[in-house]
Amino acid sequence: MRLNKVDILKGKLTFGQKIDLLEVIVNEQSEAEKAKAIIRILGGRINKIRWWNVRRVLRYVKGVVDGLEYWAKAEAKALKYEPTAEEKKMGYSVLSKKFGIFNTVDALALKYMKDPDDILNWDYAKVFLILCKDLETHKIDVKNYERNSKKKP
Repeated sequence: MRLNKVDILKGKLTFGQKIDLLEVIVNEQSEAEKAKAIIRILGGRINKIRWWNVRRVLRYVKGVVDGLEYWAKAEAKALKYEPTAEEKKMGYSVLSKKFGIFNTVDALALKYMKDPDDILNWDYAKVFLILCKDLETHKIDVKNYERNSKKKP
């Protein structure tokens, strides 16, 4: 067994790893299978969880879950956004429901002229900061649009 230490609180996991970890956590499988999948996603190696390493595995998985919880709270606070009525009419929520996280991957790939697989290899902290900045820019653009559209007869 080899556990690869990843500082999730500092966002040192990749965007793709974060997506994969969240998928494992919500999957319907045994806790032991989830633990093994988490270890593998983060570059570790494990075949069986033996009685003598259960405590070590549990500490490791708890650290991963705590890190993901930290980022979930940060996302809920920093990336909260209620689309305008006009944005709703344009169908952005339909795209979000249909393509989920790939919308984010695709938008970043287009913006930075990268292959989507490259985006999945970026540190999550980098992706998070870009998303925060882009959302704040979008909010300013929406306010300016609304202000300017009210001025026109």
